[in-house]
Amino acid sequence: MTWLPSLQGAARLVGLHPREIERDLQRHYGIDYRDRWRPNGGPSRLTYRRLLVLLDGLPVGAEFRTAATGSNGVPNVEMRLVELWESLSGKEHPRRNPEKQRRLAEEAAATQRELDRQREAARKRNRAALAARRHKEV
Repeated sequence: MTWLPSLQGAARLVGLHPREIERDLQRHYGIDYRDRWRPNGGPSRLTYRRLLVLLDGLPVGAEFRTAATGSNGVPNVEMRLVELWESLSGKEHPRRNPEKQRRLAEEAAATQRELDRQREAARKRNRAALAARRHKEV
């Protein structure tokens, strides 16, 4: 079963997402998208029919398929697992909002750096206090 729309719809999608198509053809099939056109009108090694067949066979997470369908690139089975995880944990799964997860990770890293800085400052004060105490005892 095809996920691509009609021939006209597929042609529109091909025109809207050429960069994603180029990357996906190279990544998944090892095919150069430039093979669609030949200089001086030479024979194409990538016909439009073959292009559509290859695009239709792209995996769910492929850039073109994600851009063309507006999906988040997560296969249905994985989405069901995400929903199951959320229902059991009562929390939003990290796959739902990767930007939020990235921001939270950056904030956690900044907090950790600040804690490390404070610990080092405390260690320095403690070393100075111990050295002063030892100096008094001598």
